[in-house]
Amino acid sequence: MEERRNYIELKQDYMLIAFDACASKFHLGKVDKWVDNETEYGYVDYNFECCFRLPIDHLMWYVISIIVHAGRNYTCHKIRLREIKEILRKNNINNLISDFDEEEREEFMRDLNLVLQNQKLA
Repeated sequence: MEERRNYIELKQDYMLIAFDACASKFHLGKVDKWVDNETEYGYVDYNFECCFRLPIDHLMWYVISIIVHAGRNYTCHKIRLREIKEILRKNNINNLISDFDEEEREEFMRDLNLVLQNQKLA
């Protein structure tokens, strides 16, 4: 059986890579400009694009991504929301999180419910 990622660690990895993307702009005595549509979150998504095989890993990633983007990109929001719903349609959430410990389960379900209860962009 393939080993899944830990949700709390995955959130930490996401933020660390975003931080590194921002820090990479600082060099040679200046801070480089961001080009159009370039974001630290795009950098993170690019780095993790093909890393996941298990549905729960994809689901956790999409939940983190949609929350961190916080509706700033309409297309990204809609794509992530569609991906989340598709995984939930194909898989029973209780089966997906069956091996989570209590802390991880509470944090993940809180975040997943945050997304599912707030789907519309203002």
